[in-house]
Amino acid sequence: MTTRVGIIETGRPAPNLIGQYGDYPHMFMHLLSGEREMQFTAYSVIDTKMPASVKDQQAWIITGSPAGVYDNLPWIKPLMEFVIESAKQKIPTLGICFGHQLMAQAYGGQVVKSQKGRGIGVHSYEITAHGQTYFGNIKSAHLNAAHQDQVVQPPPDATLLLQSDFCNYAGFAYGDYGLSIQPHPEYSVGYSRELVKNWQKLDPAPKAVFDHAMQSLDGNPSVDATRLVPALSRFLAGVH
Repeated sequence: MTTRVGIIETGRPAPNLIGQYGDYPHMFMHLLSGEREMQFTAYSVIDTKMPASVKDQQAWIITGSPAGVYDNLPWIKPLMEFVIESAKQKIPTLGICFGHQLMAQAYGGQVVKSQKGRGIGVHSYEITAHGQTYFGNIKSAHLNAAHQDQVVQPPPDATLLLQSDFCNYAGFAYGDYGLSIQPHPEYSVGYSRELVKNWQKLDPAPKAVFDHAMQSLDGNPSVDATRLVPALSRFLAGVH
């Protein structure tokens, strides 16, 4: 049975990267296309294209974004209202990076620009005991990170799935209807490498942070994104 999945696009890669790596909906389609039958529809909220209803699709993905959930942008409040309604309707909603933060803020948590600075490159995440019930007895994972904002106060109904030394609240489950993670399973190592270079030109991180990130992405780094895909696909398909 085919699952209809809406991808809510809350940001875009830099123009110099889209040609080679595609936009964020394309990355998610590539990540998830081989696991289960899914029909994807993209909605660009940054172009004011909000879904008419949470029931328009059977599941939702909220992408990453350069925006912060605290920014005064016209689409952020409606999107928070959307994920609150999707929770009420028990429609599976998956949030990645900004999506993770937006869901946490909408459900009663708190997100800030972290004083820890920028998390970039491949980071190591511990998967909690509850997280292992989601991800198949995987106790840790190396995943691409690209953020400075962090959840600093989890929502009341959140169950912690992932954490790292850099990010204490890197993944949550919300019953059967919500799943969110801070890192980017949809990013290829090549895209992450070019993204870090772009950021360093526009808004440089300390040299030690940049060098460590590039070292983590050079050569043949161990990235475990594909190990998460079966669980993400099951969640979107409503298989528990």
